[in-house]
Amino acid sequence: MTDTAAALITRGDQICFPEPLTRARVVRRPNRFIIDADIAGTETSCHCPTTGRIGNLVLDGLPCLLSRSHNPARKTPYTVEAVSVDAPGTRKPAWIGINQTAANRYVEQALTNNLLPEIVTAHSVQREKTLGRSRLDFLVNDATYVEVKTPWTTSRCPSGTTSAPGPALCLPPPTGW
Repeated sequence: MTDTAAALITRGDQICFPEPLTRARVVRRPNRFIIDADIAGTETSCHCPTTGRIGNLVLDGLPCLLSRSHNPARKTPYTVEAVSVDAPGTRKPAWIGINQTAANRYVEQALTNNLLPEIVTAHSVQREKTLGRSRLDFLVNDATYVEVKTPWTTSRCPSGTTSAPGPALCLPPPTGW
């Protein structure tokens, strides 16, 4: 089963991509650079932008969102942008972004579109600004510096969860869609 998803959803707000994302299901992660995904019944090797552990998630069977690459020299046609750990059949699943290299793009969109009003209402957003001898990710309204970090954290574990050995980060067992 496949369809496209136009955005990652966070609290009902959208983080948009240049093209619609393709919905797939993780089959396996054979190495740190590749995730094999099932796209409408066709298994495809996709680039995994996070080369280390992704929290403590067991990825096999999880729904994922893929962005397409138009670079003919690339070894894989897709990049895995996000996975969902919501129960199968969830009408509007929440997506966890795993593309750590894209975190600043997501935050820039959120700042520019004022999706973070509890932090700052942005009138101007500048990237990569210098403060003393440091360079910070954003300067908002010429007054507020924002630095983006992408640590993996634990999440609430519903009953009947599965996780890899290590710190608790749980997910529903991957059965059904």
